[in-house]
Amino acid sequence: VLCDGGVLAESTPMTRPVSIKSPQDCGMAGGEYCAIWLGAELPGGDYYMPLFVVLAPGAQLSEELRERIRRAIREEVSPRHVPDDIVSTPALPTTLTGKKLEVPIKRLIQGIPPEKAVNPAIVADPDVLRWYVDFAAGLRDQLTSSP
Repeated sequence: VLCDGGVLAESTPMTRPVSIKSPQDCGMAGGEYCAIWLGAELPGGDYYMPLFVVLAPGAQLSEELRERIRRAIREEVSPRHVPDDIVSTPALPTTLTGKKLEVPIKRLIQGIPPEKAVNPAIVADPDVLRWYVDFAAGLRDQLTSSP
């Protein structure tokens, strides 16, 4: 469940905008999740809500696709849940048993060191985890350098 300013949205409805995609937008079969959507409280009271999406091979996260995703979230879930960023990712991080790692990714974005945010022994693909570690580090650099 994601809570943004008192508006709750359960994880199933939050994936609906992704599940109404056109087949060429996402490399996963209809009904399967191809996104991680999370909200992270940041230092200083800020809040960051990205949507990480996996695209089909060769697909591009165009501005038109971003707007379709935003519109679907706005209409199907809530205007308050339109993500701050829509980020194309090579894959979703999962455990060895296939569970998505939303909480550890949130912790990485919040600045928790990787060795405390997630146990690498449970991660199915360490390279995918490294992508999110690098993304979170870049985000922190961006946030600390902006006025």
